[in-house]
Amino acid sequence: MKLVFTIISGLLMVLNSGALAEPTSSPRGQLKESIEQLQKTPDDAALREKIIKLAKKVKPAPVVPEEARRAFVRGNTAFSEAKGPEDYARAIQRYDEALLVAPWWRDPYFNLAKSLELQKEYGRAIQSIKLFLLTGPSADDARKAQDYSYALEDKQEKLVKMKSDQEAVVKRGSSGEQSDAELIRSLDGAVFVDHWDTNREQGDYLYQISGGNVIMTLRLTGGNSTGCWDNRPIYVGQSCTPEPSVPLNGRRFSCYMNTSDCEISPDGKSVFMRRRTADAELFRTLHRQ
Repeated sequence: MKLVFTIISGLLMVLNSGALAEPTSSPRGQLKESIEQLQKTPDDAALREKIIKLAKKVKPAPVVPEEARRAFVRGNTAFSEAKGPEDYARAIQRYDEALLVAPWWRDPYFNLAKSLELQKEYGRAIQSIKLFLLTGPSADDARKAQDYSYALEDKQEKLVKMKSDQEAVVKRGSSGEQSDAELIRSLDGAVFVDHWDTNREQGDYLYQISGGNVIMTLRLTGGNSTGCWDNRPIYVGQSCTPEPSVPLNGRRFSCYMNTSDCEISPDGKSVFMRRRTADAELFRTLHRQ
């Protein structure tokens, strides 16, 4: 009886000392250490890939922490109710939070890519799909994800070309063309259109040149309803003027509630918009109506 008690006491001492804890050399121990390291260097793509591969070796599979699931659900809510870039930026933030806690989790990677696409962050979206594929989805999901990645590549190339074209126009300057003042006078009454499309509504932002100023009008063309900046609802076919007219400074003006810089092209056929968000700069080309 004394011998049995001695053996039990010894086992309790071993357990309390942590000698039987998960060794760091095991896949689960390496996974824990790698996640802690990733949380210090969240942009380390190679480390994130390593974590996904390690998670596949862990048996039973690691459980998704509640903290990660909470961030994922909040991201889905932000995405489904999004009305503009700020909402998609919030969804991206939530998905990033989920994937920092559970970097091996497959679902947030695909949803993150969709949000990044709508923010025109195609490079990051492609990387997110690459990580989604690394988690080992079904053959059908893998095929769809790979095809989606190809579509993102095309959009990325188009964006790069558009930015290059805009830079070329700026470099050309006004040499051999009419002066800015003459151009603006000739454009009086001209309207430039920026089409937008969210999950819930579709419409146009119309920028009209008028007497050296620019008047912005919001026009709803599809969906149920949306709100003007004064929270007054408008419906399909209706318009509102959400902000006072802004003055032109040469060919440049501030637009979209002072969150974007716009510049009329030297030939007066388009407007180049550079929009600032918390995470990135977005470039768009508005064409003359």
